[in-house]
Amino acid sequence: PHVHLAWSETPDPEKRRRQFYAAYEKSRKRILRHVRSCLEWGVVAVRDGGDHHGHVLRYKLENPLEGNPGVRIRAAGRAIYHEGRYGAIIGSPV
Repeated sequence: PHVHLAWSETPDPEKRRRQFYAAYEKSRKRILRHVRSCLEWGVVAVRDGGDHHGHVLRYKLENPLEGNPGVRIRAAGRAIYHEGRYGAIIGSPV
């Protein structure tokens, strides 16, 4: 299984659109909130499936310890997909 730390679980299409195009600073706050939530639930490792801009990978590289004492993040970087296949909602076509 994997997660998308740069996105929230909202079903609201407008909020999802804003998250998709969000600048790094806005996504960074959401990522940190999700990482802290992982710790609260005892989750110590996550595999992020990527996001449109690669914000989670940037977060991992720039903030390896900030608010993240003990959560190991494997980050894919920018999400991509093949036309007609799964992933169009989060990535860029190959």
